[in-house]
Amino acid sequence: MYHSTHSLHTARKIDPTDYNTCIYKKPGYQFDAMCETHPYSIYVRNAVAAVKQQIDRYPLRYRTCRELLEATSTINRRMLERAFKYEYGFRIKEYQVKQRLLCAKTFLLEGMPIKRVAIKCYYRSHSAFCRAFKREFNITPSMWLRS
Repeated sequence: MYHSTHSLHTARKIDPTDYNTCIYKKPGYQFDAMCETHPYSIYVRNAVAAVKQQIDRYPLRYRTCRELLEATSTINRRMLERAFKYEYGFRIKEYQVKQRLLCAKTFLLEGMPIKRVAIKCYYRSHSAFCRAFKREFNITPSMWLRS
């Protein structure tokens, strides 16, 4: 693998074990397979872990992703989003919705009406909740309750 330096005529061989010459193909998403360093600092990784922990512990506490990030992290939102996707394979909002829908299942099992569950999980309508539930679990909430 060659990486051209400032001059277009010279190229230098990259040593994949040398941290200073390690180059990421897409910062935040993928990095060179030969490079053994992590693309994000420990500070960013800790912030990502804190965000995930907040979502896991309290999936219904924050209505929007923005509220969640303002309460848990001081890192640039875009960097945090990229690092979260790199670590867990989901965007933060996607993960937040998945966790809310898992909570919705427990509410439904407890006998709470679907409309009430939709409101509790921050959906604007019953139908929006049903669409999200079906998208996630491939079955509507009412059919899931019957099965």
